[in-house]
Amino acid sequence: MVRNVETPKRTLVITPPQNLVQPALAALEHQVDQALLTRAEAVAVDLSGLQSIDSAALNWMLAAQNRLAGQGIQMVLVEPSPVCVDVLIATRLEHRFKIRAAGLGGEAPNA
Repeated sequence: MVRNVETPKRTLVITPPQNLVQPALAALEHQVDQALLTRAEAVAVDLSGLQSIDSAALNWMLAAQNRLAGQGIQMVLVEPSPVCVDVLIATRLEHRFKIRAAGLGGEAPNA
């Protein structure tokens, strides 16, 4: 897990709903499409308000990250809520994403 990643200047911020579940993914996918069309340097997914997340949303996050990376666009998870951090750790996905979180000194490399 990489923490405290600098956010590039041309960043598209995506703020998912509090309950990140399958029905919400179409709107988020549209925002990823916009990032690709506008050639954003990065996509920041603000997870600070996340209260729940399902397996479809985790799969979407992995697919979106791969899709963006294929076009040279970095995806960063911003301020994940405690629930989100717990889910990422429980599913062993915390190492797959770049994460920017407050209160952490320096940048930690992927473990």
